[in-house]
Amino acid sequence: MRALAALAALLVMGCAPDAQAPVEAVPASNVHHLVRDPGPPPNDETPPVHTLYAGLGDEARPVARVISVAPGGEAWVTPAGELVVGGRVVDTAVVPGLTRGADGTLAYTRAERPPVTDVYRLRPSGAPERVTHDGRSERPFLLPDGTLLWTSSAGTGRVGWFREGKRLNGFPEARVPAWPDRTRFVDGRVVFDAGDGLYTLDPATGVVERSP
Repeated sequence: MRALAALAALLVMGCAPDAQAPVEAVPASNVHHLVRDPGPPPNDETPPVHTLYAGLGDEARPVARVISVAPGGEAWVTPAGELVVGGRVVDTAVVPGLTRGADGTLAYTRAERPPVTDVYRLRPSGAPERVTHDGRSERPFLLPDGTLLWTSSAGTGRVGWFREGKRLNGFPEARVPAWPDRTRFVDGRVVFDAGDGLYTLDPATGVVERSP
């Protein structure tokens, strides 16, 4: 899967001799921002590495080098695939794409072993919970009501959107996010970047349409 290729590329990037050494991972404040490190343009195989800063202006301090940051800045994924929450590593082999629910629940993709990827959920003050067991699921997204979406090729072999385990659609109608961190919920629809433009998903019907 493309997520595994991305993880392999990240591991290489993290070990490069000229790579900036990661700083100590500490919790970010409510005011945080990302500065992308120099490198090639992002794509599905080599997602960009960022430096996460807490604070602004003269008060800004580097927090960590990251490939994904959850909304709020309290959780991120390092180039080595470590999921850090509150300054503590809670899981490993994690690929880019963190989503956070209103109650603080996190959802992410874990690469068990090539080419296996599954979706996990981490509730506040809890241990990681494996959501899927098919080895073909990734790109989770939490809706405002706590419902979990993801994409998978399980069953038919065709990639489609799933909502809490129920398939919404299938190939070729189903586009999927090329960069999960860019996925947003706007006016009742999931807006995502499929690499060739923006699309919307109606989570009630599974209909995917290209944004104008």
